[in-house]
Amino acid sequence: VTRETIQEAHKNNCEMIISHHPLIFKPIYTVNASTPEGEMLALLFKYDIALYSAHTSLDLANGGVNDSLCQKLGLTDVKVIGGEDISCVRMGTLPHKMNGNEFLNYIKTKLECKNLLFGAIREKEFLRIACSSGAGDEFYLDAQKAGADVFLTGEIKYHTALELKRIGLPFVAAGHYNTEASVIETLGVYLQNRFDVLQCGVTVIKSRVLTDPFDN
Repeated sequence: VTRETIQEAHKNNCEMIISHHPLIFKPIYTVNASTPEGEMLALLFKYDIALYSAHTSLDLANGGVNDSLCQKLGLTDVKVIGGEDISCVRMGTLPHKMNGNEFLNYIKTKLECKNLLFGAIREKEFLRIACSSGAGDEFYLDAQKAGADVFLTGEIKYHTALELKRIGLPFVAAGHYNTEASVIETLGVYLQNRFDVLQCGVTVIKSRVLTDPFDN
């Protein structure tokens, strides 16, 4: 949620914003409008716009962020790993076995990202890929235990990358935004279908504001 998305919602006469990331991510001790969070909260109150931020619940949900990521990548035989029914990790099969360069180009094309951080990719082939959207590097052991050929997430910490190299699990960090953005379309379609079934006359609008903070 940014000032631009709130203005966009107001321009479109929206009464509610549904986001993945919450407006208030770290504890705040004032809602003074001179702070970024306070300014946005003041705008929401001014325009009478409700805000719901799903975050982890949408990561975990069937059909949520991680399933949307797998769909965006064209994976088949997708399974939840790291838990029987609830997990932030999915594993699926690529359309065909790919070498390192082909795999990296495939990820760039499918997730519409120009740059990738990766390790232990060269001279290998990949078919089974474990995915965890956003800052999912903490789940690399789930990927390893499941027998994934490669682990894909949004961002990977330096020491986690060292550990991935040590255990020999190839990895790709494709960008926090790029691994989560596909859920916007998925969630919008799902909600619109549900509202239509209920015949309650609610219209769902997909935001057109780009909120990726990285210029690459």
